[in-house]
Amino acid sequence: MEDSTKTLEVFYRRLLKSPLKLEERERIRLSIVESVRSQRNAEWLSISKSLPKFKSQLKFLANNGYLSISHPVSLELAKDISRLPRGGRGNNLRTGNEEVEALSGVININSVQSLVNDKALYQLVSLYLGAPARIYSVSAAWQYPMPTNHKPSNAQLWHRDRDDFAFLKLFLYGSDVDKTCGPHAFIPRTHNSKSSKEIFKSSQKKYESIIDGSNHQFFNDDLLKSIAHNIKPLIWVGPKATCFLEDTNGFHRAYMPTKKPRLLFQIIWTLGPGFDPDLYKRQLEAL
Repeated sequence: MEDSTKTLEVFYRRLLKSPLKLEERERIRLSIVESVRSQRNAEWLSISKSLPKFKSQLKFLANNGYLSISHPVSLELAKDISRLPRGGRGNNLRTGNEEVEALSGVININSVQSLVNDKALYQLVSLYLGAPARIYSVSAAWQYPMPTNHKPSNAQLWHRDRDDFAFLKLFLYGSDVDKTCGPHAFIPRTHNSKSSKEIFKSSQKKYESIIDGSNHQFFNDDLLKSIAHNIKPLIWVGPKATCFLEDTNGFHRAYMPTKKPRLLFQIIWTLGPGFDPDLYKRQLEAL
């Protein structure tokens, strides 16, 4: 039994990273939605009752792939994570990127727990995903300015995420972020196959595999302009506690800080086990 479970886990991980088109991933997602609903039917029926309350937010999120939100603990959370001990650039390299410092002790902060356990937020996320969601990870990290000759990490180039087949992310700034701090950026309406085709309909044939997701490429602004001249990314700048939901099936990136570091808090919800099924469990055990 243990061997078959491990086989399924390896298969799922490989399937997530395989060269599937967006529309193929969407078909798999629908199967996962149906499976989770059937397993947690009573919970889903309860969540569904809140649909009228979130109708306008869900419509905007579904159409655009992002949603700006506010929460009573946002500012407190931003202050709390900014007080966590840090060693600076080149320390605590759990991410593998030398410009990033992942912080420890994030999950046991009271304000973080308030956000993680917020019923209304959970309902909104679950309704968007189409079934009761599960927390995949909770994290916070500083991103530091690097020398001009520094090679950008993958996260600092345009890409689509492949954490799972159905997932949604919350981002919250723990510091004031302007264009010199490495803001997060997103291309609205690129999160699903239908609207993505509309946005890039005038693109050259040679970029088709990048657009449809089957070629998981990381690329810079110059290539983005070649793919589509009229694209205007949404660049998230704002004071600490700026908070938004984003479906990062859509193209997104972080810009590299040039003057000041940026502190970013993140929650990821999924329906399936995700690429690393035990990630959140390990985060809790590390408390």
